[in-house]
Amino acid sequence: MAYSPVTKPCKRPRSIQSEHRSFQAAWEEEYLFVEWPKEKATCLLCKEKVNVPKRYNLERHYKTRHASYSENFPLHSQLRSAKVASLKQTLLSQQKLFLCQMKESEAVTEASFQICYLLAKHKKPFTEAELVKKCFLSAAEILFENYSNKSSILKEIGALQLSDSTCARRIEAMGENIQEQVIKAVRESPFFSIAMDESTDIGDVAQLLVWVRYLDQSLHPKEELLCLLPLHGHTRGEDILDSICNYFETHHIPLDSLVSITTDGAPAMVGHDRGFVSLLKKKLTGQPVIDYHCIIHQEVLCAKLKHGELNNALKLAVKIVNFIRARALNHRHFKAMLQDSEAEYTVQTS
Repeated sequence: MAYSPVTKPCKRPRSIQSEHRSFQAAWEEEYLFVEWPKEKATCLLCKEKVNVPKRYNLERHYKTRHASYSENFPLHSQLRSAKVASLKQTLLSQQKLFLCQMKESEAVTEASFQICYLLAKHKKPFTEAELVKKCFLSAAEILFENYSNKSSILKEIGALQLSDSTCARRIEAMGENIQEQVIKAVRESPFFSIAMDESTDIGDVAQLLVWVRYLDQSLHPKEELLCLLPLHGHTRGEDILDSICNYFETHHIPLDSLVSITTDGAPAMVGHDRGFVSLLKKKLTGQPVIDYHCIIHQEVLCAKLKHGELNNALKLAVKIVNFIRARALNHRHFKAMLQDSEAEYTVQTS
């Protein structure tokens, strides 16, 4: 008869947190250690850190590295106490200097992010960031001429990191952060709806634009751009469905919370059998989803019809615009006519 060996339950390995070790104040004068950073100990003499602050570790370090220190500064003497206080003050000053430098570096980085944000918001090229920095320096030379800290101000401005590659990284980081916030908000919203449109970019790649409307934590409706999905190859209803489902699954957005869809009137979107909306409704069986389609595209198609009511007006408008923009002289005469008639107009610069 075979017997199975009796195995003892495995004990969980010990951890520093489970032992609840705390730094003892007496170790400062006894072993010349202070608690810094949190839950660690730092030697006041050599600045070496001990990860596990227990008596054995500190005593071994002290006797191995600084055994002769007790001869010059006997334990429990006023001389030793004064020396420990002096060493602690020196370490504290170094910490303050280090923290001050960290705050200055963080301020410079934050300012760099703010400038990059404004450039992106106003659709300016990244190379203009260096020009902004030069403008800062030139203006600061004049504005802070009589200030005692002028040199430090110029130094901070000069430390701004505004190269085109740095701006690109900053804006990418902000874009990723914004997308994460939107995805998190949509994921936590009880309901949401999407609006979609598909177009082709300059590289002949179909791009699917997806907007989302959701409820924030205060149950107020918000609208944001959710994503821009490239469609390589076909742009059929099943291709759009696969792209949308993959995105939602990747970012853990529940399709069960989807209540409505707005699309254009393209067959790939609203086709009866193989359109995106029909395929999505089949996938979400039993879930009521309201679908709308935009009428702007139908208005455009109506205007382009051979016998459409808007066809004559559209042709006349196109003919007038082409005549005005064909020659610079015609454009100048048209502007002069508008000025003479005191008409309000906006000049397009691009």
